[in-house]
Parts: sequence; structure tokens; C-alpha cells
Amino acid sequence: MISLGEPQEFHSCGQYVFSLHPSDHATLNPQDVHFKRTAKAGLSQPDHQGRWILKARKGEQEEEEEEELYYKHNTVVWSRGVFSSSWQIVKSFTVDTHVRQALWCSFTDSSRKPAILQPSSHSNSKTVPSTENDKNSLEGVCIIEENHISFYGNSGEEYCCALPFQVSHAWNMKFGLLFERHINNNKPGAKVDSLAAGENLPILFSIFHPLEEPAPVILLTPGASHTGYSRDTNQQVVFSCSDHSVVMMYSHTTGLHTVWKLRKTTQQETQGVTCQNTTMTFDPSSRSTISTFSSSLSRLALSSQSPSTGIWSPAGRSKLGSPGVTSRVHTPVSDIAAQSRSASSPSGLSSLYRLTPSPVRVSRTPLHSSAFTSVTNTSLIDNLSEWVDPLAPDICLEMVWTETNTYLGKQTTPADKVFLTVDVCKQNYLCYLLRSVSQLRCVRFEESNDRSQLIFGVAINIPARDAIAVKDMVVVLELNYNLILYSGATRVGRLHVSNMPSSRLSLPEFDSTILGDSSAIITSSRPASSLLAVQFEEQANLLSPVSSETNDLSRRDSSFLDLNFLTGSSIITGLRDGLGDRFTMEMMTGRMFRVTLPKFSSCPLVKLCVDAIRYILPRDKAMQSALKWYSVRNTLGGPGLQSEWQRFMLCLLGMMGYDTEQLAVPGMDTDGSISPVVAVKKVKHDSATGSDEDWNDLLRTEHHRLAHGHGVFDVGAPPVCAEQDRKAAVADTSAALFSYVPAVMYSLHLVYEELKLNTGLVHRGEELVQLLFQLASDLRLNAYRDHYWRDWPRLQMHTEQPSQILDDHLLKMQYPGYLRAEPPSIYQWLCYVLRHSTPPYPFPHVPDVCRTTKTITMLYACIISKEVSGKVREKYLQCLPVPGQRPAPPATAPSRQTTPSGGHTYNSAIFYMVESKFTQKDLEVLPFGVAMPIVQAIYYCRQQPSYTWPEAAYALIGRQDLHEQAHLGQQTTTTTMHGTQVAAPATGKPEEDDDGMANIENEALKLQFGDDLRVAEVRKLLQSSKPVKIVLVQRPEVSDHEFIEEQERHLLSVCQRTMALPVGHGMFTLFSSTPVVTETLPIQRLCLTGRAPPRNTTVDLTHIDVPPNMNAWPLFHNGAAAGLKVMPQSAGIESAWIVYNKPKSTDLTAEHAGFLMALGLNGHLSNLATKNIHDYLCKGHEMTSVGLLLGIAAAKQGSMDVATTKLLSIHLECLLPPTSTELDVPHIVQVAAIVGIGLVYQGTAHRHIAEVLLGEIGRPAGPEMENCTDRESYSLAAGLALGMVTFGKGSEMVGLSDLSITEHLYHYMVGGYKRPQMGPNKEKYKSPSYHIKEGDHVNVDVTAPGATLALGMMFFKTGNR
Repeated sequence: MISLGEPQEFHSCGQYVFSLHPSDHATLNPQDVHFKRTAKAGLSQPDHQGRWILKARKGEQEEEEEEELYYKHNTVVWSRGVFSSSWQIVKSFTVDTHVRQALWCSFTDSSRKPAILQPSSHSNSKTVPSTENDKNSLEGVCIIEENHISFYGNSGEEYCCALPFQVSHAWNMKFGLLFERHINNNKPGAKVDSLAAGENLPILFSIFHPLEEPAPVILLTPGASHTGYSRDTNQQVVFSCSDHSVVMMYSHTTGLHTVWKLRKTTQQETQGVTCQNTTMTFDPSSRSTISTFSSSLSRLALSSQSPSTGIWSPAGRSKLGSPGVTSRVHTPVSDIAAQSRSASSPSGLSSLYRLTPSPVRVSRTPLHSSAFTSVTNTSLIDNLSEWVDPLAPDICLEMVWTETNTYLGKQTTPADKVFLTVDVCKQNYLCYLLRSVSQLRCVRFEESNDRSQLIFGVAINIPARDAIAVKDMVVVLELNYNLILYSGATRVGRLHVSNMPSSRLSLPEFDSTILGDSSAIITSSRPASSLLAVQFEEQANLLSPVSSETNDLSRRDSSFLDLNFLTGSSIITGLRDGLGDRFTMEMMTGRMFRVTLPKFSSCPLVKLCVDAIRYILPRDKAMQSALKWYSVRNTLGGPGLQSEWQRFMLCLLGMMGYDTEQLAVPGMDTDGSISPVVAVKKVKHDSATGSDEDWNDLLRTEHHRLAHGHGVFDVGAPPVCAEQDRKAAVADTSAALFSYVPAVMYSLHLVYEELKLNTGLVHRGEELVQLLFQLASDLRLNAYRDHYWRDWPRLQMHTEQPSQILDDHLLKMQYPGYLRAEPPSIYQWLCYVLRHSTPPYPFPHVPDVCRTTKTITMLYACIISKEVSGKVREKYLQCLPVPGQRPAPPATAPSRQTTPSGGHTYNSAIFYMVESKFTQKDLEVLPFGVAMPIVQAIYYCRQQPSYTWPEAAYALIGRQDLHEQAHLGQQTTTTTMHGTQVAAPATGKPEEDDDGMANIENEALKLQFGDDLRVAEVRKLLQSSKPVKIVLVQRPEVSDHEFIEEQERHLLSVCQRTMALPVGHGMFTLFSSTPVVTETLPIQRLCLTGRAPPRNTTVDLTHIDVPPNMNAWPLFHNGAAAGLKVMPQSAGIESAWIVYNKPKSTDLTAEHAGFLMALGLNGHLSNLATKNIHDYLCKGHEMTSVGLLLGIAAAKQGSMDVATTKLLSIHLECLLPPTSTELDVPHIVQVAAIVGIGLVYQGTAHRHIAEVLLGEIGRPAGPEMENCTDRESYSLAAGLALGMVTFGKGSEMVGLSDLSITEHLYHYMVGGYKRPQMGPNKEKYKSPSYHIKEGDHVNVDVTAPGATLALGMMFFKTGNR
């Protein structure tokens, strides 16, 4: 008897939410404001409870969650939660009509979307996709109503589609949904004559997308010459499965069930079916066809006045007045057919034909239902030949199995419950419950070798009232209301439910309909004590395949009733909602309890061993061993004081034929009992005197045995105890696993090697090696014994006890061909591969068990050899074969789509880790020596990554920032209608709230500084595109005019801060973006206005005096900040793009001047053509000339470019010949030009340029009215230029020593008598200035700043003191 977990009362969360839902059908109970799990909350009648379905899902923390979809009347509630914990409402839907069915569905074939949803209008909605599984599948909830369906996707999609017929039931399939059309006047179980019903239309339809037209389904029976539509109204779908693509149907005519394989139709099948139905094309000359069609139209016209007339909108669910507007692409005739979906006659012609109206006669004038009220509209009938287009089928059902009639004349009904399950050996079973005959029929099936067909076996009958599938098991409710556990068709044992509520009922309260044929059991002649006694099943009957010829009556008479039968609340009447290892029991009182099946193991070592043994043994032996262990582990009474590993070791050795009572294995009780062990009380001795037993105990220790073997001590052995007097035991050769001991030992050895690769489980190898040492000793495998002893030298090994397996027994065992004489050692194998770059032998592994072994082996193969083909994989890895089973798939290698074409072999290792889902957590549990080559591969790829890897590869090497950068680069391109990639458009005019710093806080920066908020704070501080707030309170004595001036003065002080922000803005966004060459570069707005709350009135500087051109240079710096965002590596920055960014107006602006200077600092202004430079300078705009000259000079920095020198010399009188024409150059432009000269000749120590600049520092005022204003700026600029030319040269400048630059600069700094002018313009300054009189001494106020700066830059980092 197997003990179940603690039962917990179950109530539907949706049922409780529905009771509080504000709808017409919900009954609100104000007192019940909390979700109480009590008996009063449950309703007795299932019809009043509504319906719900459950499914399992993975939560955010990878925990097991359950989702519930509850529907009643016109309300659907979607909720989720953890079992026995709190639940939350995901969504709640309220529709206008009654909900027939609600289910989860998935549309995997997204290429079948209608043309209106396709990215290209030229795509065909009926094109067959190249792959069946699409990553962009639609998943969500589908609600079936009276006349339409509604789909609500998990990602927010919402579709509402009208149906041309009423749906009896909807079924999930691999590609979408399968609809079963409602048949009128077809009672359950009644046979219907299709001709009598007056229709010959299909009953099964399919859709691949919510907005797609339903397509009829065709059937293909064995031996049929051609396929045909599913027109048999006596067939009914009872089950469908999307995993194996099977559909089960029941025929009311034959009373038998059939299984059909669901697949897509071929082109030949589609053409064959459509050709068969072309004879139904409406011919105006045929009166019979016209009359049939006219009668159909008349029925449609009569149904147009039904409440369902109208088109539904997906958003508001309101009826639209225009019949031409619909949520799917319909034709007028199909619209009218859809309006007849609630009519009594299901004769909508659009179910089988897609009617396409003529564009000349119909498309301009939509056809209303009133146009079809009269059947005398002969002009419409004459044009029907142009409309008819048969619907092409998408799905074909191919019959693969039919059950045999074994009911012996009993009246059968469709299967009440159908489900697929697998046993512990992963064999597939199709089970269907027939309550009419109290049977559960189980049919085993498997795929063919080419995986194209399903092969079904013989059906096995199990007496049952109800059944439910759980994980690898089937729970059956027997006729005597006992719960029996099956694995496939193999009986495991009886289930015991503990702590069930017992509200005792008297015998007259039992319902005879519930008890069924149990009267014979109650009136049994057996004594009452036999009814109350708990009967445990014998071990021989524990694992018994159920025979197909089981007699129900004899089994019912021989069954018994336990104590729970006398308590009405403990009688189980039904089973439902099987998810994972949990299911729900329905009690006779209407209450429901959710219970959990016990697990196979909670110890990771036991789980690995069970999986390995289950793989290595034949299926019957694997089934027997697994279920035997499951029964032993979960037996009633608990494990006692023994650990799970001890119980497993006892169970396994017992199935191998060992006498566990006579076997002494360290860590295992010698009595071999699996019952709780009672500790033996030891006799207390006086601690002071001691006893002889203390000495004997010391001599019996393992330490003494090891020391005695090495001759350290020579002490007599202790007295032989009673344990050593036992007779030598002999193994039972008839045991189930006796012949497979070598195979079992080898598989457990591979598990032992697997444990070595996990530092968290390596300590469990000490427990496993004790069992392996015992098996290796009995099999006389000395190499394996030595291997285990070397790994655990201090482990206690019983080497002197006699073996229970004799030499004759070894001849009866089966030795597999893959058993090696030398034990495979993963450590030695990896060392050999690293030393010799080739494997010594393919390392064996058990699939799905030794996952780490397989992964590490293939990773070393990728590191050693770059190309890991099939032959190379066979050299490194060996999958253990199993006789009678399909061989396991070979080890996977990097796919062609992701394998790097070049680079180091480490790249292949990274890609294999990504494909095998090997993460950093898996790397952390590896031993240090094993992980070192893998860590080295990750470190190498981290330093030299590729820029075309997937996101998982970057996450593995710790470079998520590269993936984010690649992702941001992909976002700059968009897809056109024809699939071409173009650059994403950028707005030429920035938005009002655009601060020009949106690209700074990107995903890459968040990855680097995820918890740092300083970047966001800096962005707030540098905000200059929004008006500032002027928060002032008007005092009573201040007039309105004075208050406005006060506000403006406050704004003026704030504007000084705002005008300084562009400098910081340029530093913050330096080299942070790549412009789109087809658009202008947006320049952030510099706002010098304010807002006065609470009315947000605008405050500007119009009533007070402000300095002229106050915002000229701030605007210049604002444009420079925008230009500095451009990266120097940006491509496509040519002369045309620079001119394209000119202001649209004729006048140049200060912002564009700063933009030109910034492009020069980036190095892009060197691409500006000479013609464009001439055009800019001819405008005469001072700011533009300054920005252009400085930008060009910066782009040619240190190049001594002749063309740039000529351009700058035009604006400097000192570099022009004395006879040249005098030009009226603004002073600010001269300052910019002389700084530009310093940039062009930076670090060159050019003699002529240095001499000229040295003289310009002390240029006197004059002659006459010239050079009288702003002399300080010019002298400072000349000193700066001289410092750049001689930067860092010091006194080591070759060819400049005769100029005495240091003495001249010192003279300019400290003053003194003026020295005579030198150079070609010395005659010019003989005429004194009329405005400034300086005398004979140097004006140090003008010359000292520039000379000091030049001298400092000249001796920068020279060490000259």
C-alpha cells in the first residue's frame, strides 16, 4: 500500500471570483469577503459550479505553478498560483453571450495570418510555411460563444471573429484549433441520417490563425482510393492531442472508437478534393441547383432578424451598423452566412465555399441581407458561377487505429474521458474511460523508426469507475471505490489517503445510484472483522500487468471494503485535474480534495541511479525494478530510521538475488530489514575500571585492521562474534536482475564518474562506491576494485567476507559488449586528451543521466579540435546502447547557423556551451582542474569577442554590453513592405522636451552602472531645453508692473546659469552618437524663458535692460555641444551633409557656427570642399568665420598644411606681403586666425611662424586709428599660438636659438624699454597711434598674459628648472 500526501481541500478560484463578479448571473454574498476553503463554499451540482480547466506552468522563480481557466454563463476568469498557496487573478473576461467553451490555445503557424496582418501586402495568406514551428506563435485564451470566437493573446493581441456556423466543441491541435460543427436535432448517442437532415456539409473545420477563414478537414481511411470531407454526422470527436497530433473519434453507427493522425494536407490531396467538389458549381441552367441555393438563401434571410445579426468589434464588442465592416476579411455572402450562425438550419455555404464577388458588379455596392430576401433575384443567381471558389482544406486526418468490438452486445457510448500517459519507462499509452461498461482501456503506441507513423498495440481493459493521468502514472478508481496506482497498464499498488475528514453517515443515507452494484459486497457472508481489517497486497501481485479478459463481476465480488466506506465524506466518486504529480478527488458530498503522489526519490544520488538502471535494462525489467523501488520507498509506515540510500541499496541488492540479511556492506544494516530499526541498548560499564569488551571493540575497528595488515601490531584477533558464525549465503539466481548485474554495475560506475564532476555531489560518491566495490568484488573485477580503493583509500571495504555469487553463477550472467576490462575514469580521460590532443577511447555515458559527462567531454573535444563533426564525436563520446530500444541521438555539435566560421577553437567551445545551456552556475560546481580549460576559453573570448554572437554567448563570457550595442545598432534600421532594410528616420526638428541626451541613458550604460543614479542626476542638471520655473510671491505693496520686472530680473540671474550649461552638455555627450546621413543633426534647444506657476504664464526678458547679444556665445557653444556628439568614426560625413545642416533661412546662426567648429574638432570638417568654404566666408558672418577657421585648423592640427595656412594668412596682416591689399577683417576673426596658425603648426617649432608670433605678442597700437581696441585678446591669442608651435620643446629647439625667444618672453612679462620692431612691417608702426599713448616702455598689462602662457607651454614637461 502506497501512502499519499496530505489531502488539502480544493475550491476553484474562478468560482469564488465569479460569486463576487458584478454580473447578472453572479450571486454576491456580502458576508463571504474572503476566499474560505470550507465545505460551505462548494456547490453540490457541477452545473451550478461552472467548469474549469487547469494547466501547469513555470513561475518567475522556476517554481511549479498552476493556472486555472474558469467559465460560467458569460464570464471567464483566468487565475494562477502555487498549489496550496495564494492565487492571483490574471484576467477576467465578460462577454455578451453564453460561453460555450474556454480553453488555452496556441497558433504556431504565424505565416497563415491574413494579408491585412502581413508585413507585405503582396503575401498570400494561404502559403505553406517552410517550418511548422514558428518562434512568433500566438498563445492565449480562446473563448467560444454562440456565434463567434474571441482570442486574447498573452502579449496583448485581441481578435474577435464571426463564425459561419455554430460550434459544438473546439479542440487544440498542433497548428491551431479544430472546430466541430453543431449538428441540429442530434441528441447525444442518437444516430442521424445525413440525407434526412438535408445537408451534406463538413462537420470538422480548422483554423491556423484567429482571423482566418475556417477550412474543412478531410479524412483518409485505409484502403480508400481518395480523400473526402468529414461529412459523417454520426462521428464525434472525443479527444485531441497537440503533442502527438492525434485525434480520437467515436462512431455512433458502429459504436467503436478510432484514432486519426493529424497532419497538413498535401498539394495532391487538396487538388483532388477541390476537383471532386467543382461539380457543385452553380449553373443558372440547372433549376434544381437554383432551387437548392434559393432555399438556403431564404433560410439566411429569415435568420437576418435574429439577435445575432450584426458585426462584432474586437475592442468594444458592440454591434456595428455597416455590414461591410468586419473583424476578418469576409465577402458579402460569407457575411450573411455568418449572420445565420444562430439559425436552426446549419446550411451556411461559406463553410465549404469561399465566395469572391465580381469586382465589376458587386465590389462597389455591398450586398445587404435584404438583397437575399427574395429568391426571384435572377440576376444574382446568373452571376453565381463567377463567385464559387471551393475552400481548400488545410488538415487531413489519417486513420491509424480502430478498436475491436469486445463489448459483447453492450450498449456503448463515447469515451467519457481520454488522455495520454507514459509509464516509468517512457512508453506512450492512449487511455480512454468507458463508464457505461466500467472499463478503462489502455493502448500502447510508439512512433516508427522514421517517426512518420504511429504503431498501436493491443488494448488492455482495466475495471474502473474513473481514472486520471499523473506524472508517469495513472490513478484508477476501482469499482469498490479504492484508488489503485498504475504505470501504463502495469498495476503498482493500492493508494492510501491519510487524514481524510470523517463525517459519519448511516447506511440508509447512501445513494444506490452512487454505490452501483455494491449491494453484493455489503451483504457478503464474510464476518465483519474481515471488512474492517486492512488487507495488504502480496508482493507477488504487486506488479501485475492487467489482463484484457478480466471479469468485472468476479473482481467486484472478491473485493473488500475498508473502514472509509462507512463514512460518506470519504467515498471517492471521481477524479479530475491531473497536473504533474497532483490530482483532485471528488467526494460523494461534493467536496474536493487535492492530493500529491509521492516522488520516486528525494535523494539526488538515488535519482541518478534509478534513471541509469531504468535506461540500461530491458523495458520489462526496468519497469519491474523501478516500480519495486517506488513501492518500497513509499510504503505505508514510512522509512523508519534508515536513509533513502540505504533502502535503495537493500532493494537493489535484493532484486539482484543477494541475501541482504547475510550481506555486510558498510553503511547498511546487516539485518536487511526495511522496517524501523530499534537501537540496541548497551550495557553500562564503569568508566574508571572499564572492561574487556572495550579492548575487543578496539581490536574490531577498521584502524586496527589496516594497521594489522601492515604488520604494525601483532595482537590476537578478538573473539569471533555471533555475526561471523553465520553460514555463508548464496545468491538467488532466479532473481529478476541477477542476469543483469554486470550491466547494472557498469551503469552505476558511470554515475559514479558523473558525481566526480560536481563538487556538490562528490561526497555522495563515498556511499555509491561501497555498493560498487561489493559488486566488483563479486564479479571478480579486480581493476574496478583497485580503482575504487585508490579513490577512497580510507574507506572501510569488506574484502574478507565470502561472496554470495559463486563461480558457476558468473556463467549465467549476461556481460554486455560495452563493459570494459579497465574502468573508465573521467579524470584520467581528460588528462590524456589535454596531453596528447586525442582521446584514448570514446568515453561512455548514459543519455539523460550523465549530462555533465557528455557536456565536458564535448567541450574538451571542441577545445582540442575545432571541427566537431559526426566522426569526431564518435571518437570522443560513446552512448551506451540498449537492446530492443531505439538508439539515443548522438551528441549535438554547434549548428551551422551559429558555428563560427573562423577564429580560435575556443569559439566553438563557447557555442557548444550555449547550445547545451551550460551556464556559469554549472561552471562553478565543476572541480577546479576540470574547469580551468573552460575558464581559459571564456577568458580568451571575453578579451577577443566577435560582434555577431547571440545574446546567450555574450552572457556566458560576461559581455552583455556587446549584445546591447549590437541590439541598439539593429534598432537604427527598419523593414519596409518589401523586406528591405533601411535606416530609421530621425526627426530633423527636436521635440519640445528633447534635451539631446536621450542616447546617454541606454541599456549598455545600465548594465555597466546598474545601481548608479548619478548619470540621471547629471542629465537633470544639464537640462536646458525647458523653461525654468520662476517661483516668486507678489507682496501686497508691489504693483503688477514691478512684480513683472522682479520676475524678469530673477530670470536674468537664472539665465546666467542656463547659458553656461552647453559647455557641460558637450562634455557629457561627447562622441556618443552616430548621425543618420539622410537627416539633419538635431540641435537641442537653449531656452532662456521661464514659467510662473500656478498659471504657467511665460516670463521673458522684455521689460528690463539686458546686455546686447547676450545669448550669442551661449548659442555658439550649444551648437558646438551638438556637433561634439558625432563620433569621429562615423561614416558618411561628407561636404554635402555638412552643407545640408545649414539653417533653412538665408541668415547664418551662431549655433551653426559652433556646429562647424565641433565638426572640426571631430576631424570631419576636413571633408568640406573649398567652394563651400568660400561660400561660408563670403557671407561675412563673424561667428561663422570664427567657427570655420578654428574647425579647419583643428582638423589639420600639426600638419603644416599649405592650403590651410593660406586660408588663415588671408585674415592675418603679419603673414601677408607688405604690398598686399589691405582687407577689413574683424578683430574677432583675426584672433581666431592666429589661434588657427598655432593649431596647424602645433609642435613643429617652425622658425618663421615662431618669429612672427613672437612679434605679434608685443604688437603696438597703430598706425593712426588701427589696433586700438581689444589688444589684450590678440596678444593672448598670439602667445597661445606661440606656445602651441613650441609646445614642450624648451631650449632644445634646433635653429631658433638666435631668436632668443626666452629673453623676449621674459621682457614681455617684466617690462622694460621697447625693443625696435623687426620684420617686413617695421616701417608701418613708425607712425604712432592717435588714441593710445604708451611711451617707451612695454605695456605688461597687454603682453604679460600671452608671454606667460607661451613660456609655460614651451617648457611643458621638460624638467628645466
